[in-house]
Amino acid sequence: PMPIGATAGKIVTDYKWSAVVEIPVTSARPLIQGNLYQVNFSESGDTKVEMRLERLIMEYGSDTAIMVLSAEEMPRDFSYVRYQTLSITLNQTKGYRVPVSALRNLDGVTGVYVLRGSVVEFREVSPVLLSDGAVLVDANAEPTGKYQMLSFYDTVIVRGKELYVGKIVDQ
Repeated sequence: PMPIGATAGKIVTDYKWSAVVEIPVTSARPLIQGNLYQVNFSESGDTKVEMRLERLIMEYGSDTAIMVLSAEEMPRDFSYVRYQTLSITLNQTKGYRVPVSALRNLDGVTGVYVLRGSVVEFREVSPVLLSDGAVLVDANAEPTGKYQMLSFYDTVIVRGKELYVGKIVDQ
């Protein structure tokens, strides 16, 4: 027998649930209301949920913003505790990180000088993203000219003067 006044279950009145998050206003700037974002809830055993940004509330002069996210998906074994830590993946880009100082232009082609043995060669790159003094270059780009694309094991030369293809470098 169940005691009177005890909770016997939970009544679900809607299939939509929400998460409200306070974030730094600088992190809120690239977010767009209505877009879907991949949200990772660490309290729930690293559960990933695709959620819609319903509202983004920013007050003038405030250092923080409020995000209201919603989802209709009810993940299996999800912990619906009141406070949870979460992270949001805004976008993912894959490639090689190359210092901006290493970029050169040779015959109208953007690339970098690399060292193959003791010989300088030129490799083409396809820049994707510029951030913090480095360029993310596409690892799967196709060459546009006569030079090979930068590959994983290439040793990029980040400093040097009077570099040219075929130069012998004594290490």
